[in-house]
Amino acid sequence: METRRSHAAIRPWLIAGLLLCASLTRAQASRPDVAPAPEVQDQLQKRGIALAKPEEGEEGSVRGFVLFNAPPDIVFSLLEQTDRQMEYRKDLSSLVRVATQANRVTDEQAIKILFITVRYRLVYALDPEHGEIHWRLAEGGSGQIQHISGSWVLTPAPAGRTLARFETQVRVGKGIPMSVQNLFTRRKLPKMLVGNREWVNRLAEPILRQRAKRKASAAAAMVHREAE
Repeated sequence: METRRSHAAIRPWLIAGLLLCASLTRAQASRPDVAPAPEVQDQLQKRGIALAKPEEGEEGSVRGFVLFNAPPDIVFSLLEQTDRQMEYRKDLSSLVRVATQANRVTDEQAIKILFITVRYRLVYALDPEHGEIHWRLAEGGSGQIQHISGSWVLTPAPAGRTLARFETQVRVGKGIPMSVQNLFTRRKLPKMLVGNREWVNRLAEPILRQRAKRKASAAAAMVHREAE
């Protein structure tokens, strides 16, 4: 009897895991450049985020994956609001939108790394058609940072979710030790991804409820018209 109960308790988790693996496989088939490697899929299943191991020569780089509980269009509409990052990033001490153009925005950020405050500007290129956001250090840069670049690439996943690939590379200036750079890229950024996922999922909930309500209203109106 105990064995049957334990099997019954385990079965829903097993099914959920199999469904998630299936969703990642479908995402890989539709867009191979977004799908995570098999070795990080377990981490993605358990936490909703997964980090890939940096390859040789990729110091200062982070590559990860996030599973959002909303479709790509909603996720994109939230991620493109780059000037709201302080709502989920505790490492930022200030953020100001300094320029807005068609599908391109520039933000000035200040970040604290240990006891050092680093200021820089990032230019974001927004591509809603392909579900991509790319950023780079603005021209003129920062004396404390040599290079920043990164991207979000979104792809649909089953059950109305989004599988997103996140990449960024940061190279600090000579005045900042390499150990501080590694602290930023390998410890701070994973925490930022967790906060980012929670923020997107929370703000997506009322949007999803509103969509469901409109869909139900449209279905009811159609049934009423057919009954007349």
